[in-house]
Amino acid sequence: MPAGWRRQRIAVYVTNIALVGGIGLAVGFGRVAQSQLPIIALTSITGAWLFTVQHRSDYTVWAREDDWDAVSASLVGSTYLRLPRLLQWLTGNIGLHHVHHLNSKIPNYQLQQCHDTIAEIRQVPVMTLRSAFRAMFFTLWDKHRQRMVTFRTAAAG
Repeated sequence: MPAGWRRQRIAVYVTNIALVGGIGLAVGFGRVAQSQLPIIALTSITGAWLFTVQHRSDYTVWAREDDWDAVSASLVGSTYLRLPRLLQWLTGNIGLHHVHHLNSKIPNYQLQQCHDTIAEIRQVPVMTLRSAFRAMFFTLWDKHRQRMVTFRTAAAG
């Protein structure tokens, strides 16, 4: 939240404390922790994966400082992770990460409209859930091939 939204921030904190405190008093703080900590861990891991996997495809381009610019990094340094509608909504349009790279001030609920409206943005490589799981293994940058590769590909030469 912007710094000027002090009242809203305090309201969020008070609501969270009231919920945890009220539920904790009702059922016990140990039970609250037992149910919430696994959920927090799982969603944190999933969120980090959804974010990083969009920069790990075999067609992602990385550049050093002299060759780097923000627009190229947005359009060839990340992908469009096309998710099913429900997952797209649940993740706040994280699959449209490339649009966010172009302009981080675009609210998440307008990312799809920007993607659909601007033709150059639609040229970004599309990643599906299936290819996103494969992309987890693209962990090394091969400067000779100018692309991300797996450990197996790198070892094969």
